[in-house]
Amino acid sequence: MKTRIIVLTMLVAALVMTASAADVNGQWKTTFMTPMGPEHYVFTFTIAGTKVTGTAKSDRGPTPIQDGLLKGDVITFTEVLSAQGQKIPMKYTGKVGADEIKFQRLVGNFGKDDFVAKRLPK
Repeated sequence: MKTRIIVLTMLVAALVMTASAADVNGQWKTTFMTPMGPEHYVFTFTIAGTKVTGTAKSDRGPTPIQDGLLKGDVITFTEVLSAQGQKIPMKYTGKVGADEIKFQRLVGNFGKDDFVAKRLPK
């Protein structure tokens, strides 16, 4: 009996966690200003459980998303750019809403950018 209760409790908890995860599958577009000028991005996200995969496509081309996670309504991932032979990790943290994600991006040790990405129609 105890085993059934434990299994049932775990099943309900898993369903609640899955149901409460934000829906970020698809494409999200943004344009924001940086010290280097305007940045134009289209993020493409695919979610499997809490794992986020996809691409960050900027004016420089597409870059694969690394270390992507979705926990509730918070999405995190890293985009690694190469500039003059150096790898620059850009770490993203976003708060997911119905049709927008409010992001903060940490650009290596250089600074941060705050911006909003809007969901593109499917």
